[in-house]
Amino acid sequence: MLQVLDVGSGKTQEVPGSSLASDVEWAPDGRVLAFVRPFDGRAISRADLFLWTQGEAAARNVSSALDRDVEALRWSPDAAAVDAQLPEGARSTVARFLVGAGSGETLWKPAHGLALLDRAGPGWVYVPSDRPHELWSAGPQGQSPRRLTRLNPDDIELPRVELVRWRSGEREVEGVLFAPAGGESRPRPLVLHPHGGPRDHAGDDFDPLAAYLVAQGFLVLKPNFRGSTGYGDAFTRGNVEDWGAGPLADVMSGADALIARGLADPNRLFLYGWSYGGYLANWAVTHTDRLRAAVSGAGVADLRMQYSISDARRWRFDYFRGSPFAGHEELYARQSPVTYARQARVPTLFLHGEKDERCPPSQGFMMYRALRDNGVETEMVLYPREPHVFVEPQHLIDRARRVGEWFRAHDRWVADIPVDPPALVQLYHERLKPGADFWRTSPAARSKGGDR
Repeated sequence: MLQVLDVGSGKTQEVPGSSLASDVEWAPDGRVLAFVRPFDGRAISRADLFLWTQGEAAARNVSSALDRDVEALRWSPDAAAVDAQLPEGARSTVARFLVGAGSGETLWKPAHGLALLDRAGPGWVYVPSDRPHELWSAGPQGQSPRRLTRLNPDDIELPRVELVRWRSGEREVEGVLFAPAGGESRPRPLVLHPHGGPRDHAGDDFDPLAAYLVAQGFLVLKPNFRGSTGYGDAFTRGNVEDWGAGPLADVMSGADALIARGLADPNRLFLYGWSYGGYLANWAVTHTDRLRAAVSGAGVADLRMQYSISDARRWRFDYFRGSPFAGHEELYARQSPVTYARQARVPTLFLHGEKDERCPPSQGFMMYRALRDNGVETEMVLYPREPHVFVEPQHLIDRARRVGEWFRAHDRWVADIPVDPPALVQLYHERLKPGADFWRTSPAARSKGGDR
């Protein structure tokens, strides 16, 4: 709940209807407060724009008619309107909301995503997200764009980026395809890369990992499966009580759409995900044998354990009704990938940060152990000091290298040839401390001792 403090009297006043508010911005004249919050108070619901004038009994929802999340606020210099970014699928729209009106109108529809947007007098300064970052300026409605910086060379060949759509059951699903710039028509191996969240979406943003994999001959598809933002509140709620089967169906039907176009090789499918994407990787390797290999990053094996030890627990009530220990254990167990570990057949690499509090590394260890105990080829790498979102450059580079190496190592795997259970491995005991590169299960160490 937001509160306004009168610095003269020391008294506070609660802002009505401001529970779960974020992106709080006063108008330049200090009379109207703008903020974003879930329109119905549930953390998974669409985030709308509310305006509150001091003395009013309630804040006004001014963006509900657009049925899109409001992601950023910028007041106009004259305090007459609020401009905001709204995800429209894989791209963003800039909309304007007049203080005296009850709805908004489109101000600017860039032909690319926006990594940063801010005021520059009546116009804008912004960073296009579809290329290595540079600062640009434009007029009030995006006209007369002008590049202001040249921090990155212009002669680097970037992947070709295409927005693609396909049918998954009754739904239309959109995704972002990264492909070689030359546009060769021969079928290529495909890496499916579902985003995290799951309340998020993939944009047509420059992605160094995707560029790295494309340079090695892969296609990369980032699907906006059910549960993603940018397609309306009903689509975002499409994964309530269904984190696994429905989203995976959307992802795999995206692969089928690219196979039907002759772009992807049906026998060379891979999957990599981080956070919720790691959860979906864990679900995939226990529910399909169409993948040659997978990489699960910062994933979740057991939703009951995740509820107990994650730093982001409460919002899961909206997906799974309530606590797993107060009447909903069966639902949590049914949606947990580790429940189906005996079905796993896909070689899987697990990557985790040592200091991850969002998806703690015990989740990775659980899934790694479950697959090993069922004879599935697997390895795990634990990076020292890293939180949920990696920050150390050498680890970011190492992670990308390992993803590519794991996929290349399994690019000639054939589904009808059984994979022998791996030999016992030595778990390195040099504890994670500054100077240690990583902690891993090492194939090179399999002859040195037992599995501890």
